[in-house]
Amino acid sequence: MKAKIKLVTICLVIIMFCFAGQGWLVDQAWAQESEEDVPPSLLGPELFPTDPAEAEKETPAVEEPAVEEPVAEELPAQEAPAASLKIGVVNVARVFKQYKKTREFEALLENETKKEQLKLKDIEEKVKTLREELDSDVMSPDSPLRRTKTEELMVLQSRWEYLAKNWSKWMQMKVNKHTVQIYNEIREVIEQHGKDNDFTFILKVDPTLDKNRDNSTEEINFRVLLYYAPSVDITGEIIKVLNQ
Repeated sequence: MKAKIKLVTICLVIIMFCFAGQGWLVDQAWAQESEEDVPPSLLGPELFPTDPAEAEKETPAVEEPAVEEPVAEELPAQEAPAASLKIGVVNVARVFKQYKKTREFEALLENETKKEQLKLKDIEEKVKTLREELDSDVMSPDSPLRRTKTEELMVLQSRWEYLAKNWSKWMQMKVNKHTVQIYNEIREVIEQHGKDNDFTFILKVDPTLDKNRDNSTEEINFRVLLYYAPSVDITGEIIKVLNQ
């Protein structure tokens, strides 16, 4: 009985070895068929190629990461320091008054005025004399001398009226012309003084208001500069340059 059991066991072991060998052969055959049917492109690269040249050719080159060069930061442009302002003020009315050419013109104007006044006074004396002669009883109303004296009186009166009326206009025109001439000279000197001494601005200042003048309100309306430090007043310097 034991011999039968041992025999059966040996037969089972042999059968199992046969089946195991047959399965291994089937697996090998299926793997070989699969490799022949699948394209090489789908199998992927060989892990261990036998040809070193092909391995070097097929190995993709590894690119080194690009190193960015440091960009220099642009520094903000430094602004140029603003040029300092140099300001001066000039009392033009004071310059006019103390300018030697103004005094010379005033003296000339006064001399001409005196001459004109003497001329008018002389005409007034002649007119007075003629009137006294005509009012006297020395000459008869029909005398030729009286007619002559009357005509002479009319001429003198017309001349006096003409001179008295037009003298002020003529003098005003002369004063205006000379004032413009003097002002241009003062302005040129101020301009040159400003350039020579690097002034940025030279402003005109007005004298102190005269409360007794009728046009004080008009002066207030045209007054521009209300305050300035005495240190910027260059009126004396301009007068000195003009009177050299």
